Amino acid sequence: MCVARRLFKLKLFGLIKHSGKTNQEILKSNLLYAGGILTTFWALAAAALALKMSGEEVGWGFQLQSPAFVLIISIVIFIMALNMFGLFEFRTPGGKLGGVAHFKEGPLKDFSGGILATILSTPCSAPLLGTALTFAFTTSNFNIFLILTFTAIGLAFPFVVTAFFPRLISFLPKPGIWMDHLKKILGLALLFTFVWLYSVLSAQTDYPSIGFQINLIFIMTFFAFFLRGNMTKHAIANVLAFSIPLALITATLTSEDLNARSKPETLLSKSGELSWQSWSEEEMKALKGDWIFMDFTADWCLTCKINEKLVINTDSFKDFIAKKEVKLLLADWTSRDDKITKFLKKNGLVGVPAYFLQSPSGELYNLGETISLHKIERIIKN
Repeated sequence: MCVARRLFKLKLFGLIKHSGKTNQEILKSNLLYAGGILTTFWALAAAALALKMSGEEVGWGFQLQSPAFVLIISIVIFIMALNMFGLFEFRTPGGKLGGVAHFKEGPLKDFSGGILATILSTPCSAPLLGTALTFAFTTSNFNIFLILTFTAIGLAFPFVVTAFFPRLISFLPKPGIWMDHLKKILGLALLFTFVWLYSVLSAQTDYPSIGFQINLIFIMTFFAFFLRGNMTKHAIANVLAFSIPLALITATLTSEDLNARSKPETLLSKSGELSWQSWSEEEMKALKGDWIFMDFTADWCLTCKINEKLVINTDSFKDFIAKKEVKLLLADWTSRDDKITKFLKKNGLVGVPAYFLQSPSGELYNLGETISLHKIERIIKN
């Protein structure tokens, strides 16, 4: 399941919380959430334009190719999970909700929820928006803003509708003690998201050199909130406790090891029984004369993982590849790689997953973002 859906569940949790509120409060909350989505898409468009104008190659989901960005988002998600498990609370003037529990409320929460949903949804949306995104990223600057704006409106649409027609959420159950239990389940969903981001970060960095420091950030962040919530609220003690993870974050973000992958072919080392080679256009030319299957993937791409589970790592696929003596090339887009980005754009794509077959004569078949063994067999048998 796409991690952004977990954030949408958190927003649904918020709608339940607002079911007893006035129409004006529901309108304000949902419009702020939609505003967070729209603002983030505009920021992504501006960043894409800035990189494009500087001569860089940009693809969809490029923000997750930055280890520093992934680290920051991991910390945010980790802190949100601590909140959901009750390690700390943002109290509001209304006090306890239903006499049961405190819940984080306010404009900042609604707006930031939209931001996080956008940031974490981009790895999942490329297969659904591939054509529109390719058109946007390969045409005028105006089209980038226009298409990303309409994409944002589509993502925010359910919350815009319920903002103006709050009766649509009347079917949701009333707030009660059950919400405290649901809160813990959603906290677990956030921890799963954190684990996914952590695995991405470990693949992008020189983990043997910097892994201990990264782990220490999360340990000391946990302890700082635990100290504040369960041991003492003394100002000096809390300042000291929170200054340690902040110092570690600063040191990590400025470390050269954060942007230096210890194994450039990380995904190749995880490829299992199949014999993959690292992709390059030079390798494509060198293997001309054989059928070649090419997998463009990334550690942060959940759709890629699903395709691997359902197709690539199956016995049927392995047997077919062995029988037909198909060569395998893997293009790892986990971290920035302009050669991969250029090749994808040249073939009408701006993100992963992407799959290609090259015939012995050199003819290239674009399989798109989703694959099936039947589709591959049909092409190779012809």
